[in-house]
Amino acid sequence: MSGRRLLGATFIGLTLATGLQAQDLSNETRWLAPDLDTTLALASQPRRTMATPDEASWFLVTLGEVAFRSPDILGPVARRGGLSCNVCHPNGHVAANFFAEELSDKPGNVDLTTAVFRHLADDGVFNPVNIPSLRGVAATAPYGREGLVGTVRRFSRTVIVAEFGGDEPSGRLLDALVAYQQLLDFAPNPALLDDGRLADTAPKAARRGEVVFVQSSCARCHLPDDHFMDHRRYRVGSGGTYVTPTLLGLAATSPYFHDGRYSTLADVVAHFNAAGNLGLGRQERRDLVAYLDAVGAVENDRQPVTLDGVLADMNRFDRLLDTTLAAGDLAPTRLVVGELHRMMAGLDERFPEADQAALRGVILDWAIALRATERRAEAGDTVGAATALAAYRRLFDTTAEQLRNASGQSLFNPQRLNALLASQAKKSLR
Repeated sequence: MSGRRLLGATFIGLTLATGLQAQDLSNETRWLAPDLDTTLALASQPRRTMATPDEASWFLVTLGEVAFRSPDILGPVARRGGLSCNVCHPNGHVAANFFAEELSDKPGNVDLTTAVFRHLADDGVFNPVNIPSLRGVAATAPYGREGLVGTVRRFSRTVIVAEFGGDEPSGRLLDALVAYQQLLDFAPNPALLDDGRLADTAPKAARRGEVVFVQSSCARCHLPDDHFMDHRRYRVGSGGTYVTPTLLGLAATSPYFHDGRYSTLADVVAHFNAAGNLGLGRQERRDLVAYLDAVGAVENDRQPVTLDGVLADMNRFDRLLDTTLAAGDLAPTRLVVGELHRMMAGLDERFPEADQAALRGVILDWAIALRATERRAEAGDTVGAATALAAYRRLFDTTAEQLRNASGQSLFNPQRLNALLASQAKKSLR
C-alpha cells in the first residue's frame, strides 16, 4: 500500500503505520462521527475518574483495564476494526462522537442487534440505542437501556459474546473486567451535596428548578439520595419499557433517551411535560432544564492526550507481566503484549514526518524487544521471558526521552495536529 510500510512484521506480527497512512490517523478516526472537531477528539479524552485500587486488587483492576481497551476480547469484526470497550466508553465514560456507518443514525448511537458483529444477533430492525456512560456503574444496576441484566459480570459477558461474537471469556477475564468497571466513579460536581440536594451556590434558576423537580414527581423515580435513579423500569411514552437512568453527568452524555432521540435537555423536559401531563409553564420548564444542567454538570471533564500520559500507561500495563510471566500464564501475557503493541502503533502515528524516521525506529525497537518477551513465554522459558522483559524495559527507559524531546513537533501538539487535519481537508476537496 502506498505510503505505508510494515515494520518488523515477520518478527512481531505488528503493523506500525508511517508516511501517508500515519498522517491519516486511520485507527484513531475510524469511529468518529463526520463533521465534528476532529482535533478536539484526538487531542483530548474524557477524564479518568475512578477510585484508586489497593495493592491487593491492583493486578486484577489493571488487567481489567487492559482488557477493556483491547479489541482482542471481542469478535473478529471488532478486532479487525480496532473496536474495544474503550472506544465506545473512553476511560469508562461515553464516546458522544462515536459513529459507525450503517450502525448509527446519529453520533452517540449504535445498533448492536445486527449481523455486523454476530450474525445470530440480527433482529431485522434498524434500532440504534444510545451509548451509556459507565461512570458509577457499581451503583446503577440493572444494566442495559431496558434494565434486563442484573450484574456487571453478566452484562460484560453478554457484550463480549452476544453482541460482538467474541469467544466465551474466562472467569478471570470477567473478574478483571468487573474489578476495573466497579472502580469507575462519578465525576465530582460541586453543585451537589452528599444527599443529592443542590448547594446554596447553585444558580437561582436551578434552585427554582429543584422545587419543580420535586413537585412534578420527577424525584419519585430519579431519587436524589440514590444517584438520581430508583433502579426500576417504566413506560415513559417512548415505545418500550426502560430503566430509570441516573442524571449524574448527563450534561456530557447527549443525545438523550434510550434511542438518543432528543438532542437537548429542553427536548427531554418537553417530552415529559406532554407525556406526563405535568402542565409546566414556560418559565418552569426553563428552571427545570437549569436544574438538570446543574445536577448533570461535570467540571473539567476532558483531559489532554499527551505523550507522557501514553508512556505512563504503558509503564503501568507492562508491570502486569511480572506476575503473568512468573506464573507462566500465557493468555494474560498475550493480552497485555497485544495492547502494548497497539499503543506503540498509536505512538508511531503521532510521529509521521520524514525526518522523524529515527523516532519511529525507536518505537519499532520497543515492539521487537517486547515480542521477544512474548516468544520466550510461549516457549515456556520463564527465566528467558523475564530476562527479555528486563531488556525491553531498559531499552524503553533509555530511549523514551528521545520521543519526549520531540513531542512538540509531533501530532501530540494540538496546533500541528490541527494544521495537518486542515491540510487533509483541503486536499479532499480538490
